[in-house]
Parts: sequence; structure tokens; C-alpha cells
Amino acid sequence: MATAQDLSALFKEVYGDKLESLIPESSVLLKKIPFRKSEKLGDKFIQPVLLSSEQGFTYNSDGTAFSLNDAVTAVMKEAQVDGSELLLRTSISYRHAAKAAEGKGAFANWTKLVVKNMLDSISKRLEVGMLYGQSGIGTIDGDPGTGPGAREVDITSASWAAGIWAGSEGASLDVYNAVGDTKRNSNAAVIIDSVDLDGEKITVSGNEDDLDAIADTDVFYFRGSKAAEMSGVDKIITNTGSLHNIDASTYALWKGNSHAVDGNLTAAHVLKGVGKAVAKSGLSDNVIICCNPRAFETMNSASSRTFDSSYKASKAESGSESIVFHGQNGVIEVVPNLYCKQGDAFAFSPKHMKRVGSSDVTFTLPGKPSEEIFLQLASNAGYELRCYSDQGLMGERPSSMVKFTGITV
Repeated sequence: MATAQDLSALFKEVYGDKLESLIPESSVLLKKIPFRKSEKLGDKFIQPVLLSSEQGFTYNSDGTAFSLNDAVTAVMKEAQVDGSELLLRTSISYRHAAKAAEGKGAFANWTKLVVKNMLDSISKRLEVGMLYGQSGIGTIDGDPGTGPGAREVDITSASWAAGIWAGSEGASLDVYNAVGDTKRNSNAAVIIDSVDLDGEKITVSGNEDDLDAIADTDVFYFRGSKAAEMSGVDKIITNTGSLHNIDASTYALWKGNSHAVDGNLTAAHVLKGVGKAVAKSGLSDNVIICCNPRAFETMNSASSRTFDSSYKASKAESGSESIVFHGQNGVIEVVPNLYCKQGDAFAFSPKHMKRVGSSDVTFTLPGKPSEEIFLQLASNAGYELRCYSDQGLMGERPSSMVKFTGITV
């Protein structure tokens, strides 16, 4: 029989340091925002940020030996970001393990689907968290009603992202009121039974009292995530209180910008929205704007393709994978993100964003890469494989970030 040591050795030989290259292309933020490891396990990542300018000026016009006003120094504070742990488990039977352990080729053929699926799954949760951590993944549209059995729940079009819900059957959810201070499912998890991607609705089951308590405008969260996951881009931009040890109600430069689109996302709205960040923060760096694929589709169809030296009379091409504008700040690149809600878009400079924590996505025990990757199941005939991450999102300059709202698709 294959041992945990055999399987772990094969895993290291086959995958080694290749995991990063296996992160799916749909993980836009994971790929564009670099990870920075905290110096010590469990420590907060500390980043000094400048929150005001020097104000100790003195003016004079008569040529006298004038007296000086007091120095009013710039305010600098330390932003402190905690990592948020995320762990994914799967298991394989002894029989499948034995077949996989027949050699490097057999192991690669058997595990590539499992490993890729685990990476896709944890990358999706991280990407959603980087967008909507602590903000929720969907707002309920209408009262689901009461009574026995499963409930069909509509999600508002503005808060719907097909990418979040696709393939989520079996996932566990929590439900909170719109303010976020009352949990509806106090007895058990709410389970996704089915997803209607065209109808923008899901069917859920759970404790009957919990389901009866769900109401219009309530918000779905992945089970256990609300208080434990990282603060996402949405949370960072819309924050008006204390976040990462700094109070946005005291320092305007710690508060993001909002631009109401109330229609299709267009070049004019992109430039106006980013212009707010330029006016507020002096933004002079290239930015990306993440939007829902449907919003991108509308913008893409409205844009025209410039024909350059690659033009061929025998082949005409239309459309783009990203759309680039030139604004007051520099380059603005609009990219589709599967997990961005239909009514939202977010502008930020990757230069001023970091993923921080003790561990990026890994299959090994953090700090102990030599340990076994496969673990014996205590009560079942098989092995367990785990995928782990401990990271948070750091936005160094919220005043240079923009949330676009009210986008219609």
C-alpha cells in the first residue's frame, strides 16, 4: 500500500514550485497584486502611511524679520493588516492512492485534476475575498417566504456575479441583515442546493426557522467568513470608520472614492471616476478597473479596434481582452473579472496594493515544507490533502481607489 511519505515525495517531485503557474487566469487580483510574506508567523503586516501634508507655513510681504508660525507636521500612522486563514480539505481512497503511487507519470495523471481543482477552488475563494471580503457575496431581492422545504431566493441584479455562484452547489452560507449586525441562520448553515445562472437566483435548504427568518435586502456570506476573512477592495474603498488601525472619519486620505454610473459603464464614466481619485490624492500611477464580464462586454462592443501593422485583409478581428484608456493619471486598463458584481467596478493601482500574511497558497505545512503533504484519515480508508493560505489585502492609498456603482448590464 502507498504510504503518506510515498505520496508526499511524488507530490513534491511532480509539482515542486509550479503551483503559482497553475493559478487560474480568472484570478485577476491574485495575479496582479503581489504577495509579501510577513517577517514572523502571526505578526501583523505594518505599513507606514502618510495621511496629511506639512502645514507649518508662514507668509510675509513687507520684508521685515517676520515671526514664524508653529510647525504643523504631516501625520503618519502605521496601517496594520492581519492575515486571514483559509484551509481547503479533500480526501482520496487507499485504492486511488495505490494507483497514483505506481510512478511519477501515474501520479501526475491521477492528481492533476484533484490538485488543479483544489487550486481553482481556493483561488476563487481568495479572489472573491479580495473583492468582497466582509461585504457579502449577494443581496436578497424580495422575501423568500416561509414554510417547510427548500427556498428559492432571488439575488438583486446589481449584486449578482455569475462567477461567484457557478459551481457552488453544496457550499455553506451564512445570512445577515443588511446592516450586518444580525445573523439569520443561528441554528445551522444554509446550503446551496442549486443555482439558476440565467434567473439570477439560488435554491437553499437548512433549518426551517433559519430559512423563515431570511428577508428582503439580507446579505449572503460564505459560511464563517464574515468576521474572519480579509477586508476586500469593496470594504477598503467604502470604509468610513476604523480600518487597519486608521480612522477614515478623521483622515480623508484614508477614505476611498465613489462614482455613480447609473447606466452602462462607458469611457466617459471611467475617466470621470478616476478623475476623482486624481483630484483627491494626486494619483499619477497606472490603474486597472475590474468590472463584471457583462459590463465589459457592453464597453467592448462600443469600442473600436485600431488596425495596425498586424492587419490582414483576409482576416478581420474585433474586440479586446482588456480596454485601455489614457487619463489624467496615466494608463487605465479595464479588465473583466468573473467575480465582480454586475453593478460594481473597482479602480486601483496595483502599485499601491499588497497581499500580506504568513503564507500564500500552499499544500505544505506553513514553515515546514519538509513535512508530509498527505495525511492519514483517522476514521476512513484513505488520505487527506490540504490547501492552505494566510493572507490579507493591504491598500496603501484608499484615496486613490474608486468604486463605480449603479452599473446596468
